[in-house]
Amino acid sequence: MERNVVTVEFTASWEEALEIMLEKKVGGCPIVDKENRVVGIVTERDILKYLASQTRLDGYVRDYMTRGVITAEPDTTIEEAMKTMISKKIRRLPVIRDSILVGLITSREILRYFGVGEAFKMLETGNIKDALKKPLTTILGNDKIMTIKEPLTFESRDKISDVVKKMVEQGVGVALIVDDKKLEGIITERDLMNFLYSKI
Repeated sequence: MERNVVTVEFTASWEEALEIMLEKKVGGCPIVDKENRVVGIVTERDILKYLASQTRLDGYVRDYMTRGVITAEPDTTIEEAMKTMISKKIRRLPVIRDSILVGLITSREILRYFGVGEAFKMLETGNIKDALKKPLTTILGNDKIMTIKEPLTFESRDKISDVVKKMVEQGVGVALIVDDKKLEGIITERDLMNFLYSKI
């Protein structure tokens, strides 16, 4: 549990909230009043929705996407994927085979794997290691776990406004950038917050 919670005062502007979130590297902040009581929360998703309403702000995906994306192969074990995501402090792990995008595993799918009981169906010896040693295809191929069947993809030449609009419409926090069927980058809510901050 985080004890030093980053908060935003209810009198702050959205620009100040954005700056605090980027500076402190957090995905959301409780909004507090003068007595330090929580009166709301601002999240990356809220910033994304705000950005979607700002049609005058635009740019190209190639200028704001994250390159050098950390990926996994389909036969990577769930345990290895979890360790990678934790050690690299990432919530999304594109799955590729021969540089071609196969799917996307997020922390949400891994939680669902355990939360809906699918992991426990994989136990052969009664040891949780059985479930952790399964390949990522165990999650990718399971409709009970995968909330998004097809990851949202764009090309690097696409406009930020198009990406933001689709992300908000589909309720997702990530788009994968694919050129000629190869994964070139990723654009997350954090990348879009940086884009917005660069424009203010």
